[in-house]
Amino acid sequence: RFNLIEGVYSHHPKLSGRYDLKVFLRMSEGDQHARVLARSGPALYRRFVNEWIPMENRYFSVMQIAENSDLILEM
Repeated sequence: RFNLIEGVYSHHPKLSGRYDLKVFLRMSEGDQHARVLARSGPALYRRFVNEWIPMENRYFSVMQIAENSDLILEM
């Protein structure tokens, strides 16, 4: 059986102990911004850039998500 759990907070310590393999996907800031703009449009783009992305980056740093991953994929 294979279960794939994805999402920004899927590596949270309350969940990650249940996984056999933890993969972290890292991409350049430019690619991230382009994907957000394409997915969410210009109306929400600024909110992502000013609010969500900084919160995600703090979460990744404080929780040491990359350091606690078994595999890091670079895009």
